[in-house]
Amino acid sequence: MGNEHLLQGLRILLTRPSQSAAKDEQLIKRRNGVPISIPLIQTSYVYSELENEILQRLEQYDWIVFTSQNTVEYMMQVLERYGRAEWLHQVNIAAIGQKTEERLQEHGFTASFMPSTFQADEFVNEFPFHTLKASSILFPQGNLARDIISASFRERGIPCTKWILYETTMPSGSCERLINHLMHDKLDILTFASPSAVMNFMLAIQDQPYIKEQLTSGHWTVACIGPTTKQAALAYELPVHIQPAVYTMSAMLEDIVSIYMKNVKEE
Repeated sequence: MGNEHLLQGLRILLTRPSQSAAKDEQLIKRRNGVPISIPLIQTSYVYSELENEILQRLEQYDWIVFTSQNTVEYMMQVLERYGRAEWLHQVNIAAIGQKTEERLQEHGFTASFMPSTFQADEFVNEFPFHTLKASSILFPQGNLARDIISASFRERGIPCTKWILYETTMPSGSCERLINHLMHDKLDILTFASPSAVMNFMLAIQDQPYIKEQLTSGHWTVACIGPTTKQAALAYELPVHIQPAVYTMSAMLEDIVSIYMKNVKEE
């Protein structure tokens, strides 16, 4: 049996926002899998009282840090609304993750610094703090962002402005759909691409002892993109069976194919 047929019939849960899941659905279909998209997170712009103040003193910032595609998109929306997008050509850009860098490039910008892996801890280990003298950092982020990176600047006496640009919430109706699919055994593989998706998944099933029992027993294969997502899952005692070395859906699917090919051979 060829690799291209290994996902035949496997029902793969996608928990990313709808706009992101569309590409993932195509990747799964090409491998003859069955994508089931139930977004567990959605993002929306949030106005901050800091906005006008920050925009008036953009030239004071030496670096801007992007940790996700979302921060790039929401930052671009704000800058374009005020006619300040060209400022990104004047500032040093730090980006975490290949997809974040790709989104920057789509808008015509290039990162000056990228850590070797998509992890906040690696950013702290590799960022050239020693080159910053009297520098100031702008750090746009979502409401659930961790404090590791901003704290690393503050600990070194480097001013870092955190700017909440968007909030992450659970889409209406997703909880009911998720419970229905799990209770009626309509899924084979559960995929998560962020700690927020894991958190909302666990909130959705918190009053579902049967589902929790099935999860613990390994009834569903659980796949996570990135160590932070995996750590979030393990913190909720959610077993993780797959975590690709490359933090993309394509790499995750290749790992799923490999595991299921091994299972087929063993059978």
